[in-house]
Amino acid sequence: MFMVNPNLSLETTFSSLNPILQQFSPISLTELNGRGSLQSRFDTKYCFHINLLPQLLLHIQHEYWVLSIDEQHIMPYETLYFDTPQLECYYKHHNGKANRYKIRERRYVNTDTCFLEVKFKNNQKRTIKSRSTIAHLTPDLGELDHAFSSLHLPYGNHDLQPTLWVYYKRITLLHKTLEERVTIDLQLTYDIGQKHHEWHELVIAEIKQPKQTQQSPIISFLKNNYLYPSGVSKYCLGMVLLNPHLKNNAFKPKIQFILKNISKHDDIRQFVQRY
Repeated sequence: MFMVNPNLSLETTFSSLNPILQQFSPISLTELNGRGSLQSRFDTKYCFHINLLPQLLLHIQHEYWVLSIDEQHIMPYETLYFDTPQLECYYKHHNGKANRYKIRERRYVNTDTCFLEVKFKNNQKRTIKSRSTIAHLTPDLGELDHAFSSLHLPYGNHDLQPTLWVYYKRITLLHKTLEERVTIDLQLTYDIGQKHHEWHELVIAEIKQPKQTQQSPIISFLKNNYLYPSGVSKYCLGMVLLNPHLKNNAFKPKIQFILKNISKHDDIRQFVQRY
């Protein structure tokens, strides 16, 4: 088991990642999409302290390719989530409903490409992702009639409003022999209106597989470090962080579970007191 060093600064940890990632075999975006797009898949999420990440990467470096764009391995993303005025997407997740949607615009900064994206989770817990190219991010979905209509949502574009900005950096890995794609999100920042929250201690790793299996080097490593799946989305987590008045009792055990793994800093302890 790897012991997290609470005295190691976040900046020191983050700066150590690139030299480790340079030891991975690189894969281009075209190759990655050709080998492992996994638009229909099972997702398993893990949340842990960033100080564990260098050890995880060192442990798996010979088994995965890392996405490389212009020799960069840690990519910035910008995402704008949408929901109904009644926050139907948020509450369906909170209430454990199957057949639920998340709707977002996302900018892949390194390639300066933007998409309107929909994630649908069905009653078999399978995630199905669809998307349509857009020119730029916009809070007005009325500008995107054509893109929106192609995604076959149960909502009209005028039924939705922007609810949350999420900024983060991502490492994308593809296993060399298994059908497995992994995204590792870090340096999360949430914004909406005048509300702002940075959670740079937190890492969210998502293992994407066509069939759910425990045969994953990353899952094995995290299990050996007593870390287990946490099924809370970045969207719902951000909504709770910035809107404490929202009904969130179903998320409290999950948030407490996350905090247990990363509660090494005073700002996190203050947040724990709310729960």
